[in-house]
Amino acid sequence: MLSLLGLSLCRLNVDMICQHGEQLILLGWFASKSTHSEIAVVNSGQSFGSVRGIFKFSRDDVKSRFSLSSDEQCFGFLLVVDEPCKPEDIKFKAGILTFPLCKQVYTCTSNLDEMIAHAGDDTEKAQAFLTNGGFDVDASGATIVRQPHRKLDKDLDRIKQRLDSFELHTQGYLQTCKETVLPEVHKIWKARVERKNNYSVKRFGQCSNPILSVIVPLYGRYDFMQHQIAHFSHDEAMRGVELIYVLDDPQLTHELNVASKGVFETFKLPFTVIFSSLNLGYAGANNLGVEVAQADHILLLNSDIIPTRSGWITDYLEQFKTLPDCGILGATLLYEDSTVQHVGMELYEDESFPGIWVNHHPCKGVPFSLLKLTGGCSEVQMTTGAAMLLKKSLFNELGGFERMYVLGDFEDSDLCLKAINAGKKIYVSHDVVLYHLERLSQNMLESGGWKYKLTIMNAVYQESRWRPLIERITA
Repeated sequence: MLSLLGLSLCRLNVDMICQHGEQLILLGWFASKSTHSEIAVVNSGQSFGSVRGIFKFSRDDVKSRFSLSSDEQCFGFLLVVDEPCKPEDIKFKAGILTFPLCKQVYTCTSNLDEMIAHAGDDTEKAQAFLTNGGFDVDASGATIVRQPHRKLDKDLDRIKQRLDSFELHTQGYLQTCKETVLPEVHKIWKARVERKNNYSVKRFGQCSNPILSVIVPLYGRYDFMQHQIAHFSHDEAMRGVELIYVLDDPQLTHELNVASKGVFETFKLPFTVIFSSLNLGYAGANNLGVEVAQADHILLLNSDIIPTRSGWITDYLEQFKTLPDCGILGATLLYEDSTVQHVGMELYEDESFPGIWVNHHPCKGVPFSLLKLTGGCSEVQMTTGAAMLLKKSLFNELGGFERMYVLGDFEDSDLCLKAINAGKKIYVSHDVVLYHLERLSQNMLESGGWKYKLTIMNAVYQESRWRPLIERITA
């Protein structure tokens, strides 16, 4: 079932849109393993006659995520549609494939500076592209709202500066990373994660004797909580679940508190919010949520996971209890177009960076119908942290998520390796199928090279912790 890697991936994602009078500005990225290297924009099936070209820029983060080998297979784009149109009527075309804008999850903005900041490393060219199109980016026109950008805090800025001077494609880069870069970055990060966190817990309604605790971290896009609870509220099985959201973004404390009250009054589904006083990262936020959780079993879930049916939570838990030596049970995850995002995860040695093992999702981008899964589950090397079901006691026994993976990438595979090392097995359910919107912009919107280097550094850290076990399970 996992042998369909020959099928070509083709993905398009819109990160941001800006409505400028009758014009529409779109920012996103395109990735394809096939020969489709160009995209077109259509309106209700008819090609636009006034798309002002496409400003393309490098997206090394996307290229790395999908294991693409050349810039021809992946690019970021900024484009302007001049003629009047509604966003819901717009579709992108790549060969025979279409990508409706109405099925995308994007951020709306009126701040052109914000779009330019995310349009590659050469912001002057991006600015020129819009300026030449008639946009006075520097003027104080009513359509341009200047808002303070979310700047890197001092810890991340120090890490960025260190990584900016680190050259990946040089002889001896791996030794330099292990002996110099990793210790220096970890010194900064360790001091950060060990700070005292004066968090608070607020419960909206009560859930007594829950059968399961679901932990969902929130950062930036807290509106995902609203969409998720809207779906959960239609499922009677969710009434017996303790739903815990962990706000990992102190800047949004007031906004989320107000939104939470409105969500509870609207849907009447009990949930808990943990307001962290620090930005803890993916590992720290989940660890905090588990600390508060009351049930014997926990489900670690991303905020952009949407169920495909009711009753899934009950089936998920019952299946977990029947599996021999089950440490972690993942779920089958689909993109909104019903192509596969996840049916298991595995490690492979990156040819571009010898000596480094990276996480890989077999069958990613394959139409789900072609897999012909018959239910049940499969034992896999590991599973993604977007949906992980396990016992709370095991999570604590394993020490939770390792906090020293800076800004993410490998906490989920590290936890799977911990479980395997403890004699447990990793499975993925084919009965529990969920949509994963995979808000890649959360982790990938900034195309700066330092984030890519950070991913490589985290991979080096995982390899340093687990190389003997990795070699055993990948042999």
